[in-house]
Amino acid sequence: MPLPGTDLLDRLLTVVPSPVIVADLRGRVLLFSTAAVAALGYPAEEAREHLHVTDLYHHPEDARRVLRRLRGQDGQTGPRADGRFDVTLRARNGELIPVRLTAALLRDASGAQIGTLGVFEDRREQVALGKRLEDAATQVEAVERRAAGIAAISSAVHEMAQPLTAAMGNVEMLLLDPALEPPVATRLQRTYDHLERLRTIIARFAKAGRRVAGRDGPESVR
Repeated sequence: MPLPGTDLLDRLLTVVPSPVIVADLRGRVLLFSTAAVAALGYPAEEAREHLHVTDLYHHPEDARRVLRRLRGQDGQTGPRADGRFDVTLRARNGELIPVRLTAALLRDASGAQIGTLGVFEDRREQVALGKRLEDAATQVEAVERRAAGIAAISSAVHEMAQPLTAAMGNVEMLLLDPALEPPVATRLQRTYDHLERLRTIIARFAKAGRRVAGRDGPESVR
């Protein structure tokens, strides 16, 4: 039902939570909603009097790209009535704001194009969430790679421990031979001491692996 004589448009521009910007076909800002003022920092009067729509884009070419898409000049089949675009806006203080733009051409009663309407959805929280998820995935991959390395070390330690124990047992048996010549016994004892030190080193590797594995368990991933 039409509502002639009301301030419906002004009220809509005041209460709509997403920034709304209307520009003419030459890019001059005509309407700048309350949410646009809050998000971008430009007073509405300043925006209408001094801003070209390309001033709001981090990459001014994006504004021209959007208009070409709406007019169907980008190789698409036929003109587009509206479209969605991921672009980056630049606030008055220089802050870059990733947004999803829903844009449409405005026409007069005769159907002639007279301007563009843009509604912007702030995507900063989505982008930040995506970055956190990416960082978490990277951390999980690092933990998995470390866990694989620890598993390889543990396997190597286990494989070394068995023949080492067997070798030490054989040397001990030889040292028990009463007919063993003193020089041979001395060399065997030195061999046994070296094997003992090697066993100590392997035990340290095993202990370190268990400690790191416990610290890098799933509960430590943030």
